[in-house]
Amino acid sequence: MKRFATIIMTVWIATLSALPAIALDSDSIAMMPTDLILDRASHLDESGMFGESSSALESLSRLGRDLTAAQRVRLSYGLAHAYYGMGIYSRAIDHVFEVLNLDPDGSLARFDVGARLILADIYVRFRAPDRAANVLKKALARLEKADMSKIERDNMLQRIHQQWSSVHGARGEWNEFLKSLAMADSLGEHTSADRLRRQLDYAIYYSQTGDYKLSGRYFERVINSPGWSYDKMAAYCDYAQLLLDLGDHRRALSVADDGLAALEGHGNDEMRAELMHVRGVALNSLGNPAEAVECLEKSRQLNDSILRWHSSQSVLQACRDYELDLEAKSKIAAEKQRRRQAMTIKIIAAVALLILGLAIFLWRRQARSRRDVHSLELLMAEQQDTHRRRLSDTMGDLDRKRRNLMSLTLKLAQLNEVIERAVGDNSSGDAAGRLDTLRSEIRRIGLNRNVWDIFDVLCEQTSPDFFKRLTQLHPDLTRGETRMCAYIFMNLGTKEIATMTNRSTRTVETVKYRLNKKLAPPDGISLGDYLRSLDTPA
Repeated sequence: MKRFATIIMTVWIATLSALPAIALDSDSIAMMPTDLILDRASHLDESGMFGESSSALESLSRLGRDLTAAQRVRLSYGLAHAYYGMGIYSRAIDHVFEVLNLDPDGSLARFDVGARLILADIYVRFRAPDRAANVLKKALARLEKADMSKIERDNMLQRIHQQWSSVHGARGEWNEFLKSLAMADSLGEHTSADRLRRQLDYAIYYSQTGDYKLSGRYFERVINSPGWSYDKMAAYCDYAQLLLDLGDHRRALSVADDGLAALEGHGNDEMRAELMHVRGVALNSLGNPAEAVECLEKSRQLNDSILRWHSSQSVLQACRDYELDLEAKSKIAAEKQRRRQAMTIKIIAAVALLILGLAIFLWRRQARSRRDVHSLELLMAEQQDTHRRRLSDTMGDLDRKRRNLMSLTLKLAQLNEVIERAVGDNSSGDAAGRLDTLRSEIRRIGLNRNVWDIFDVLCEQTSPDFFKRLTQLHPDLTRGETRMCAYIFMNLGTKEIATMTNRSTRTVETVKYRLNKKLAPPDGISLGDYLRSLDTPA
């Protein structure tokens, strides 16, 4: 009985694998092995059923199964390719960078490179060919380090050079476009899909260089090819637009109708909107304005739906954010690797030195005298005393400067109190007497004219690391803002600062609020704690 059940299960799985065009429901997915689901989703993707493929993979991710590293990479790559095929680029790039963040090993490098190819094509579509070129350079570097056979490497190189042709086309570099196509032709095994893509590229090349007759022949070869493919649908869109631009509205209408029929059952609103627009313009030129308006309205609605998923700027910005995050993670990983290597070298060097020292010790143990040991001890004691004296002198100098700073701060506060009393004295009497009193009070405090310069010098001497890092991180601070930072760093309260600077507490609070916005300390950290954290060497 058990053997019979095994046979039935094997036949059932084989039957499902042999029917790639049939969508998967959630019940069957829950019963199927993970690798089989991934294979079936890949078959659906190749058949142009991107919606069904993405639904199957999303259902798999919701099951909460424990996936291996290879399965996680395949799942993320499958979702990226499916959403890319549907034109939902904002969702596609999420999964593209999931693949890149997983950092697969050599056996999974083809998914890493494939994800970069998707990202490069998205950049080309959103008119950012320079960023696409950078992505392709990284894909080549990734491929050089990958552990794969020559045939696999050549196939991946063929796809990379194929994508390079799109970059050159977007830049208008048509000579380089042909060179990239020639490189792609010289590599790989050239499947029917590769040959179809090459014919589409030549059609685009001749349409851009003015040979519309030859371009039309290539477009028709792609359109009349058997089966369904993304490149075939792209040919429908480009050829219909070319015919429309050339004024052959009747032929453009026919190609657009054929393309819309071929798109049935395949989710790509972007292509559907483009073909609807061509159809509407052609119908209007052929004297059918009512149906033309209906087609143009449908095209507009589809474009509005697409814009709800993504816009040119948001997609490019999301890609940039992901790239920066990935670059930061790569730097962290490289730094960890460097530290591990440095630690390994240090350990090896330490062990070698230990062995060498032990050998020397054993070899010279009898020759070492007590006098040498005593001399070494005396020398070490002398050096320690020298270090202690220098440290004591340095700490004493720092303490003196801090006491001078606090004394100067106190004198500034006293001076401001005297000035406030003098300003607030409304009593009638001898003005000359009050002026003499004010002068004597100021002389008693003992401040000279360059008091603020002395204050700044003392602050920078007592806390050089603080002022250095503050200037590096916030070079646009004014002198007054720098002094306010020093007050807050010294842990002076609002009232104390107001007394020193002869301002109201409300004014000081306003200045501190503006300073807090300008410095923008991290969430959960007060301005004072943030400033005091800068008092460390950079």
